[in-house]
Amino acid sequence: MALTDSKMGLVVLLLSVSCAEVAGFLRLGGGDDLVDCNCDCCSTVHRQPHERVAGVKVKCALAQDHSSDVCTNECRAPANDRLLHSRGNILDYQRYCFYECKPAEGPSAPVSTQCITLSLEDMEKTVVGLSKDGSHGQARDPAIIYQAAQHKASLILAKQPKLGPSTQDAKMEALRGITQAGFEGNEAFQEAKVTRGIEAKTAQSMNEFLRHHLESDSEEPPKAFGAKDPFAGIHDIREMSVGAGAAAEGAGEAAQAALAALKQARKLTWDNAVDAAQGAMDGVVAQANAKAKADAEMLKRISNTQEEKMAAAAAKAAEPFFLSMIRAQQTSKDYNAKGEQAAEKARDLQADSEKIAKEANENNAAGKVPTANSQILEARKVMREAQSWAKQARQFFATAKAIDKGIPKFVAAAQAASAKAAYDTNPAWQR
Repeated sequence: MALTDSKMGLVVLLLSVSCAEVAGFLRLGGGDDLVDCNCDCCSTVHRQPHERVAGVKVKCALAQDHSSDVCTNECRAPANDRLLHSRGNILDYQRYCFYECKPAEGPSAPVSTQCITLSLEDMEKTVVGLSKDGSHGQARDPAIIYQAAQHKASLILAKQPKLGPSTQDAKMEALRGITQAGFEGNEAFQEAKVTRGIEAKTAQSMNEFLRHHLESDSEEPPKAFGAKDPFAGIHDIREMSVGAGAAAEGAGEAAQAALAALKQARKLTWDNAVDAAQGAMDGVVAQANAKAKADAEMLKRISNTQEEKMAAAAAKAAEPFFLSMIRAQQTSKDYNAKGEQAAEKARDLQADSEKIAKEANENNAAGKVPTANSQILEARKVMREAQSWAKQARQFFATAKAIDKGIPKFVAAAQAASAKAAYDTNPAWQR
């Protein structure tokens, strides 16, 4: 069973008045002469978690940085308004911003950016139960206008064919294969070239040997084709052993010379480092002694002088005023902190009230009238508690502001006390 028009007007009236009262501690609105509702007074804000629909995380709300003379808590409904049912041609500006405006940059718009009016196409998506003459209907959350576009984009992405490796990737892979093949082919060519050279030299040597043997008219077979010297290997090993021994002896002598040079270099380095460190330390000690002597002379000149006495007297006279100033600053800071906590509590309670009110509207639309009426009473109760916290916040901020105004007086009093103490301490100024 749906609410009658009179009951619906009561629900809207209760929510509108409560929201306007809580918003009063942050901005000054009101007045008998209301301005026309306009999305220029609305800006983008974050949605509460329970308000997020179709993945949209932002909404339009009454801007807090506009003039309160123009952007009031209530406004006059525009002509031919089809979305919101107004009470006496008056709309709550928060509801107008939410239902009849949208972020200018879409569902991903940054916070505090401008909102614009819904187009006719958008209204066709957000209005439910539009009358035959098109004069009025029931408003829905504007986030629904982005749902169809997101669904269409996801379908387009799903229908796109999955492509394999691109032509550019295949071309790069082919170039890498050609480069590797060329490198390996060049190495094989060089190795074959060296092998052919060795074989050619060996064949040339054998040809020379045979030619000399034939020209000598010797009937004995060449030694290269007959038996070899059985001790040739031993002779070669002995010659290599002797050469290795000589090389080792030379290497040992070179190592001994290098070790001696290293020891000498280390000794020279150490001696130079010690001399340099000693010189640096002597310089530091001399500078320290000179500074200590200069400081002692300066202290002797200024100790127990008239200027020192005047400075001490001025500091002592100003100390109580500076301590009072520090306490006042801390007290102001504490009151500001309490005000912020109270304001945060008020905002949280306001959000809870709006959540309960939303559930009441949903239950009302579903025909659950008793539940909706009970939730409306609960919303008013939570809203009154939010108003109480908002009042406390205003009191805390006012106290902190009053304390801040008195802080310059402590500074002036401290300066005056310092000047008087310095004057009284100097006998020459009292003549």
